[in-house]
Amino acid sequence: MKIRNALSVFLSAIVALSIAGCSGCKDKEKSVVKPNVFSAVSDSKIQLYDEIKVEAAEGVKEEKIVWTSSDTEILVVENGEVFAKSTGVATLKAEYQGDTQTQSITVYDDGLRPVIHTEDIPLLLGSTFETDFAVTFNGMLWENVEYVLSSSAPSIVSAEGNVLSAISYGSAEITVKASYKGIEDIATGSFQCKVNANEGIITNRARYNLYAQSELLGKTYESSIPLSADAFVDGNLHKNVAVNWTIEDENIVTLSEGVLYAKNLGETVLTGEYTINGKTLKTRRIPLVVSPLLQTTNAYILVDKRQEYCQIDAKSLFGKEVNIGALVASTGKTLSAVENKIETDNLFSGEARYTVYSDDGVYGLELDMIVADYVVYDKGDLAKLSTFTDGYIALANNIDDVGEHNPEQPWNSITSPAFGGTFNGLGHTLSGMVIKSANCGLFVRLGTCTIKNVAVTNFTIESGSGSAAFAFRCEGMVRVDNVLVECTYGSSYASAWSGGAFAFIYSGSIQASNSLFITTGLQSTESVRTRNGGFVGRIDARGSLELTNAYVVTDGDICATGTHASNVNYAVANAKTSYATTEAFVKTRKENAERIDLSGFNLQYWDLSKDVPCFYSFVVDNSIADVLEFDAKLFL
Repeated sequence: MKIRNALSVFLSAIVALSIAGCSGCKDKEKSVVKPNVFSAVSDSKIQLYDEIKVEAAEGVKEEKIVWTSSDTEILVVENGEVFAKSTGVATLKAEYQGDTQTQSITVYDDGLRPVIHTEDIPLLLGSTFETDFAVTFNGMLWENVEYVLSSSAPSIVSAEGNVLSAISYGSAEITVKASYKGIEDIATGSFQCKVNANEGIITNRARYNLYAQSELLGKTYESSIPLSADAFVDGNLHKNVAVNWTIEDENIVTLSEGVLYAKNLGETVLTGEYTINGKTLKTRRIPLVVSPLLQTTNAYILVDKRQEYCQIDAKSLFGKEVNIGALVASTGKTLSAVENKIETDNLFSGEARYTVYSDDGVYGLELDMIVADYVVYDKGDLAKLSTFTDGYIALANNIDDVGEHNPEQPWNSITSPAFGGTFNGLGHTLSGMVIKSANCGLFVRLGTCTIKNVAVTNFTIESGSGSAAFAFRCEGMVRVDNVLVECTYGSSYASAWSGGAFAFIYSGSIQASNSLFITTGLQSTESVRTRNGGFVGRIDARGSLELTNAYVVTDGDICATGTHASNVNYAVANAKTSYATTEAFVKTRKENAERIDLSGFNLQYWDLSKDVPCFYSFVVDNSIADVLEFDAKLFL
């Protein structure tokens, strides 16, 4: 495989876009390790099946480094070439002349899979054909791939090793399976073989797919392909014969010294003629296709619909001085860009997958477009959340000093409208929030809505009944996914019916998944422990709670157990979750992975290398387990 270096991983994973109506990908804040042996992998993450080259630090002789992986089923390393074999977390280790450097690497799965490039192959009766396939992943060509072929009709076309033999007239479907780096059947493809007459020209490919350019963001593409052919005549195979080739449109593809070169985007046809022993053989019409360079990323463009235009920084996007020509949605909808700007009126609120093309169509980058009705940039914007009844709200960046709610726009009005839209934190963190009043929460009241991809850390409830991070009261189906809440009850807290994430499930339900809720301070007094919850303060008989692959770590109860006219002990009795000290959570995770299954946690946001998972934007020097100390039992 052609290896990318760590810098190209950074360039292909992060898209820095301007905030003039369009907020781009913001680097996650992380501790920086001084590279004494190698340059650390950006973001400490690699997508599944990717392969990169880790560069030696300045002054270090690369060939002298001894590389190891803590788990070769997750991360394979050889001579600084790192292959992401399966999802999970493994430690990359490099030793050099007494110095040692390590880095914890998370391998995440974004759904992208290797592709076998196959085309139908016509065979000549009595001939054999030695197959030569290509497997690509994320624009990269893999080398040293092993293939296994099988035929649906061995009496017509037999498959042995990588050789096809034409036995009789007819057609057969050939299935090819690829294995790479010890992973069997990592990619599968199929193609048709039709056995024709017993004389003709056999080209080295049935179809030639080229790319307009050979490089984009550190990845290489085939913009030129060697052209060769054999001839089968009179029962004999003649290798590498001199065929007279003709290309219908040489403005698209040209041929020079036996090599096809891409010139412009489009499709044309290749034909050939060869004369031997008085016989003239001709090829069929062979397709020549020149396509744009396309890359798939986890990057996103954040669009603020309050702005008239979304301004895109094309140079940051492609690493080249180009202009944006169009955005094409996965649905086929096309948006034209004028001077790298798109009118936001043409965009529907929500999330969609788009391919962004340069104006010449040569480059394309697939990413997500997050179109928000309201974008939160600072704590002033955050204080206005309780005024929204619906819409798509996105968090543009970390807010480290949220502080107490703004008295001019209080969060604690019971008459505030119930929010019924989506709040997407985009992997950012809200830190330092303090509640000192009753019935408080970022949204106060929630209807049927979604809260996802956000961390609330260093959050303190100092006073006030019925308060929590997100809402005082839930009245619809609230979906929570990939959320971290770290809450502490103040030492003098004496109120009731508050919760770490939600205060009161009045009706409807909360369905939380792939999330972690950590709450301390409930053991300060018996009344605080029994009348307040680690996750939710109280649940009405009309309400319900479901936690799927979501965990509560607390020194009290998931839900308050004290008597209240509208409280049932639903959470403790029915929630499928952990309820533990931090130490018990860590111990269980290490000794019984089936009981604490973090496989659904989105590794774009979570750092699972910590004993207790945390968000990448939540910077900690040590495990949370070293910070939180309390005593409770473990129930699973």
